[in-house]
Amino acid sequence: HEAQRNREQREVRFRVMEEFLNLRGRNELNAARWVAILEDGFMFTLPRTPYRRMVDGEKSWSSDVYGNGSSCVEQVLRGAAAVIEDSAHLSTFLQSFGGSMMSSLSSSTSAAAAAAPQVQIVYKCDRKRFFMDGNVTFMDFTANTLGAVARGAPNEVVFKGSMSALFSPASNKLISIDMTFDSGSIAQQIEALGNVVVSSMNDAATTAAHEAGALLDSLQMPQMYVDKTVGSEAGAAGPVSVSSDDGERSTDSSSAAPINS
Repeated sequence: HEAQRNREQREVRFRVMEEFLNLRGRNELNAARWVAILEDGFMFTLPRTPYRRMVDGEKSWSSDVYGNGSSCVEQVLRGAAAVIEDSAHLSTFLQSFGGSMMSSLSSSTSAAAAAAPQVQIVYKCDRKRFFMDGNVTFMDFTANTLGAVARGAPNEVVFKGSMSALFSPASNKLISIDMTFDSGSIAQQIEALGNVVVSSMNDAATTAAHEAGALLDSLQMPQMYVDKTVGSEAGAAGPVSVSSDDGERSTDSSSAAPINS
């Protein structure tokens, strides 16, 4: 019976951690869904994400190897409200992948982005990479955005991470989660998306310039035809006509012909 109970508890806790990621990835606004899996005073620790807005919560600081100076390396959120707020900031940031980031390319791209579904993060958790030691669990995950391409971004953002959790033995709710992921890799991918946008804008400008140049080249400058036939009176000059692309000429009442050299 003890082995059976451990297997059931392991499955429940795996699903609770998976649910936490799913709620965060889709920006769940229903607080009841969060409270159902989080203990009062829940603590969420994650890397700093300077590329997006962060909740003004607690921060962890570290010094360099010489003990000089310090830098903020983590953010610590306490309570369901702070976690929900951070999820909202993350969702707002995700919408920029295919929205405002791409809106400068064309009105059609912007319209398509506005009509596309919200960008989310989809997490994939492998049970084979899930471990439990008493009330502490460990899990690896892979994640990718979903919907950025549909909104006009050139590709989705992909990253890997891990999380450890402390569970309440009585309720199997989460007491704390410590999540780690490579925020630098995410920042680089975001920068690359921005470079693609700039490159696309430059390509569009170059194409427009070439089209304008081709249009100007297709317009032949009119040729001037002068009648060198001199009248009987000194200083008299023949009328002038303009040749258009179709070869038609407009003259005054007298007939004028181009000079044959």
